[in-house]
Amino acid sequence: MYFPGGELKQGRIVNVAGLEAPFDVEIDAQNRVWVSNSAGDTVIRFPKDDPTKVETFRAGISVHAMAIDTKGNVWVTSNASPDFPLPKVPPGVSQMEQWKIQLGAIFKAVVVEGKKTGIVSMIRPDGTQPVPGGFTGGGVIVVPWGINIDGNDDVWVASSPTKQLVYM
Repeated sequence: MYFPGGELKQGRIVNVAGLEAPFDVEIDAQNRVWVSNSAGDTVIRFPKDDPTKVETFRAGISVHAMAIDTKGNVWVTSNASPDFPLPKVPPGVSQMEQWKIQLGAIFKAVVVEGKKTGIVSMIRPDGTQPVPGGFTGGGVIVVPWGINIDGNDDVWVASSPTKQLVYM
């Protein structure tokens, strides 16, 4: 949804190619809209005034929270690493059912089987990614959910099942 000038009565749906299950939205200094796909492995970007000009960036699996630093870098959390074997989601199921299937598999692997998965990606304003496979912090980052950036451009990541806050 887009609410021009913050006016609720002016709200309208914006249809964007490539969106499977939008989770987070960020706007950068160039007035580009960034949207994470929680049921997929991408972040999409488009100019605020033209949602048909979509660019797509890979960022792990089950892409969730995003934050933008003062340099314009977009930091993204993904609940699963790019090589994590998620179960197939049947076509046509609701977003909540997709989450149930995917997150159920992730939490079973992490909590029950002791596996580690999840990454933090950084996408520069020019679209390049210094570490295309994402950061894991040597396995410290596990199923990252939230992310934020402080006034010093320090990145803070909430790592759900480990009940840790990771400082990068």
